[in-house]
Amino acid sequence: MTTESLGGYRNGLRVDITSGKRYYFHNYQYGMEMSVKHSDIQEVLKNPYGHRWGNGSYSNDVIEEDKTIIISFLKKRICRYETVSDLMKSRSKYKQKYLMQFSMKELHEYIKNKEDKNVKIKSSS
Repeated sequence: MTTESLGGYRNGLRVDITSGKRYYFHNYQYGMEMSVKHSDIQEVLKNPYGHRWGNGSYSNDVIEEDKTIIISFLKKRICRYETVSDLMKSRSKYKQKYLMQFSMKELHEYIKNKEDKNVKIKSSS
């Protein structure tokens, strides 16, 4: 699980991203919790002021400032590319925009794997 700080109300908005592509937003400054499954993102974006979406996504009262940040965050998560490798192989002219959907951990793993493949081992004779 990865945790990111998103700022928000009194700089308290955080998101925990699970390996199962579930986003758990919380701001303990005022007791807000919101959980969104990746498969429910479209429903959340269509009705951002609802309290239940799909099968298992929910929220309690979210102030406007945090809601705006959450919606922006979720919009970045919608992409047709599953992995960084898929994106880099594509011919999309919007690669920079799509790279924003991936966590720093995923980007570091991609870079490390690329560097490992490009390292040439010299044999000593």
